[in-house]
Amino acid sequence: MGHMLSIEARNERRAAANSSSIVHSYREAAAIAGFGLRTLERLLADGDGPAVIMLSPRRRGIADAALRAWLQARTRKPPSAVA
Repeated sequence: MGHMLSIEARNERRAAANSSSIVHSYREAAAIAGFGLRTLERLLADGDGPAVIMLSPRRRGIADAALRAWLQARTRKPPSAVA
């Protein structure tokens, strides 16, 4: 285990930071959105996912603000019930 932090511990640490500086891993972003990692990867590959940040040549993340804005933009009102 060593220096590895649990997702919960990382989230608590991040909550203490400025929300505009929070960057989620793909796995964390998928969990927040409520679907699996592979679904998020497919959405990103199709160009339908949230904006991605290139943290390094091999590491990418998703800013919390971008993830929440993307989720909000996908929110739809349910169709009204026919009486």
